[in-house]
Amino acid sequence: MEASRKVLPVHARLLATTSGTSADCAAWLRALRCQLALRRQADGREPGVAEAAALLAGGLRALRGRGLCVAVALCGWDRAGPGLWYVYSDGTRLPLDVVAVGSGSPYAYGLLDGAYRPDMPPAAAYALARHAVAHAARRDAYSGGCVDVFHVRQSGWVWVSRGDVGDIISQSMPV
Repeated sequence: MEASRKVLPVHARLLATTSGTSADCAAWLRALRCQLALRRQADGREPGVAEAAALLAGGLRALRGRGLCVAVALCGWDRAGPGLWYVYSDGTRLPLDVVAVGSGSPYAYGLLDGAYRPDMPPAAAYALARHAVAHAARRDAYSGGCVDVFHVRQSGWVWVSRGDVGDIISQSMPV
């Protein structure tokens, strides 16, 4: 059986990671993809990360109070460079340097807050991301058993690795 994917492509330069009710997240990401495709067709250019966040937040804000459960991190690269946005069910949208979403996010932040630096080399950033997600999954029953690492570059996103939480934790624990 294949593990669920929690990092989802929106387009070639934009990824989303979701938390909340699966049906709500799937429906809103489909709607976002459609809105972005219409914008791309009308404007002749790929909409930016901030624009994608604004579209998603606007749609969610219009239905605030209706019981939606959606938390999304949008990570992408556009004309302005790299962008990372957090969007929540009530229409909140925040630009951030680092974000973790979902029930395991407090555990991930425990590692991210102490170790993240904006000038980290890619290999160190990959290792930190891998360990932060594995740490969250180890402590939170809803976080899953696999860790996927992606890197969003100017040329588009690339999949870096997939690892089992147990293997990652055992490699990082002192013997």
